[in-house]
Amino acid sequence: MIGKYQKNYFMKCISDHTNQGNSNLFKYCRQKGMLILLFIVVTMLAPGCFQQYYKTNTKQTADAAAIQQLKAADKYFIIHYTDKIMAAQNVQVVNDVFEADLLALPTTHAHYTLPKDYSRNVMKAKHQATALTEVHLYTSTAFNSEQLHTTIPLAEIKRMDVYDKDEKATKENRVTSIIGLSLATIALISVIIVVANPVVNLSGF
Repeated sequence: MIGKYQKNYFMKCISDHTNQGNSNLFKYCRQKGMLILLFIVVTMLAPGCFQQYYKTNTKQTADAAAIQQLKAADKYFIIHYTDKIMAAQNVQVVNDVFEADLLALPTTHAHYTLPKDYSRNVMKAKHQATALTEVHLYTSTAFNSEQLHTTIPLAEIKRMDVYDKDEKATKENRVTSIIGLSLATIALISVIIVVANPVVNLSGF
């Protein structure tokens, strides 16, 4: 029969072991939580890395020489009426009047019709080939659905955007992305090492 002293000692050992196990379990769960949290942060930051940007090169006027030069460069003209956006082809300027045949704007050129700013506008890499060919002309007149050929005096074109790649913003984002992902990778590896080698003893006595 176990004496009173031996019984108390035995119960104390069980209590100490249980407390130690709970402590180690808490540490283990906390380490796992850190790993999950870090993974979530990296996942959230990843889409903002290595972005491509474009700038609008906005001018408040349009002149015949500039339009002819853009036409010679095989640019894609898009006209912004007050109530509709249309594509333009067979562009020419005659006596300071912009003329073109109108077409429905194809989806391939409908991604960046509303730039947020003059620069640092995000552009997907897969859209770059088409977006950087675009010239956007803004007029204060409404679209006439009965006309497939438009004539717009250059004086009525209140804005002209010639899209181009924003090299500065793209480079800055690339540098920031490299630094950010490198630090995140180091932190992630460190947490993985800690989690993979925890000081945990849950197997019993």
